[in-house]
Amino acid sequence: MDFGSMIVGSNPTTPIWFCLMIIMGVSSIVNCIDNTGVVYVKIIKVFGHSNKRVAKIGDRISLVISSINLNTKNMKDNRRRHRLRRGTIHKGIVVQTKQRFYRLNKTWIKFTKNAIVLVDRKNTPLGKKIKGLIPLEVAYKYPKVASISTRIV
Repeated sequence: MDFGSMIVGSNPTTPIWFCLMIIMGVSSIVNCIDNTGVVYVKIIKVFGHSNKRVAKIGDRISLVISSINLNTKNMKDNRRRHRLRRGTIHKGIVVQTKQRFYRLNKTWIKFTKNAIVLVDRKNTPLGKKIKGLIPLEVAYKYPKVASISTRIV
């Protein structure tokens, strides 16, 4: 079982200008790691301040669905209930980023891909399982998302 790769460290050696090139911004195409059948989404808005254009771990975003895998087990049920079709607008939570995320204990964490989880208006996940790692900060902020995840780091 592949949970995705994660790199943890305490002494950053990469220059800061390299970290700024891999930020999730508006119009970025990212992976969806829940089992709704959605493969890729495009970010159209980052909630927060009116001019916020960069998403970090734990941020809520507005997104449009770019591609869907129709061969998943729950896809027929999900398409009826949540209207998951290509081009529809939904909300999501950022759970993995390629950019370093610094924790309070002076360590940092980064993942090998940018990923989100689809949620509804009450921050309840649309999927029933998350196929990947969830940071502890997201688990504290959104406990419903943490309850369906496989691993919390």
